[in-house]
Amino acid sequence: MFDDFKIPKIREFEDIVTFTDQKAGIYDKDKAIYMYALDKTKNPNMLCPYVLGDGENHIDPGYYEVALSDDRRYLLLIQSRELKALVPAIKVVVQKRSNDYENRVAEIAQEREKLIKKKKTTKRLDEELVSLKELELSAKIYDSKHGYYVIEYKKFNVYAWGYVPI
Repeated sequence: MFDDFKIPKIREFEDIVTFTDQKAGIYDKDKAIYMYALDKTKNPNMLCPYVLGDGENHIDPGYYEVALSDDRRYLLLIQSRELKALVPAIKVVVQKRSNDYENRVAEIAQEREKLIKKKKTTKRLDEELVSLKELELSAKIYDSKHGYYVIEYKKFNVYAWGYVPI
């Protein structure tokens, strides 16, 4: 009865299972937007819907980072880490910070220290602190009826205005 029974050959796992795990697609970290992304900027960003300038010397519409020069004489329009334009600052105002902002930042720091001592997460406080700082950054451009565009810049307690002729 068992005389003509043959023992099957022992096979490898890959021979038995035809569907093994294979990499399909790409991971998020491999996408160009993550690999070549710029660092977070410390200056406000502005959407410029206008063509600034005329003829050969013009700036196309797009997103620009607005920075104030060190001597506070110019607003710098930066795109992809390239300086695109220098806009003369017609007015620069430095105000004292409000006590409300200073007090809230101090409260957040105290709450954060308490949570760290209790070994709890501080994610909520960190997000609130970031949102407080983001409220302090802004840049806008608007069309004046007097023949020029006005660029308004605000970073923490520094306000500046510049203009570009139409």
